[in-house]
Amino acid sequence: MTKKRMSKRPPGLNKKDLTEKLAVRAGIPKTKATEYINLFTNLISEALVEGKKVTISDFGTFNLSTRQSFTGFNPQNNEHITVPQRVIPVFRAGKHLKNSLNLPFIKDCALSSAKKLTVTFSKPILKECDDVTKKSKYSVFIDGKKQSITNIQTEKKNTDGITSIELTTKGKLFEGDLSVVFHGVLEGTKGNISDGDVHWPRSN
Repeated sequence: MTKKRMSKRPPGLNKKDLTEKLAVRAGIPKTKATEYINLFTNLISEALVEGKKVTISDFGTFNLSTRQSFTGFNPQNNEHITVPQRVIPVFRAGKHLKNSLNLPFIKDCALSSAKKLTVTFSKPILKECDDVTKKSKYSVFIDGKKQSITNIQTEKKNTDGITSIELTTKGKLFEGDLSVVFHGVLEGTKGNISDGDVHWPRSN
């Protein structure tokens, strides 16, 4: 029997990793980041202990499920045991999180020079998706002012599809807040299609 190959997942994050990332993103000391993470998780825990569900809009809902008592078997002494009723915390993902896991979007935009911008997608984009390589499908803004795009080229691609493109603009891109819009839909190589125009940064 042929074994199905599973794609290797990247290493996970622990509390220390989250603390460091929060400190960098929010521009705060690590001690403060640790305090905020503890406060946030404690608030969720306290609500669940009180029997309340916790909903974070678009991210997901923390709720409770009851697992009834049942008779089990202890292989160490060959005796039957009664496993008591348990309350199990469960998490149900919200729409935004589900879309992040499945639909293609613009994951990151990084300057490679004063007038060049690398747009990286969250999923490989189907090579047959012609719009992804048309400069007319992109809008680049600095402080809300639209910039002229003079050139577009595929930056990176793999056997699955296009993973990033590079945009060249007429004006410099480092003199204000950057935002990018792809006008249309992105079609991933797995068949998932973005939900309308794609914006970066993404709104929550």
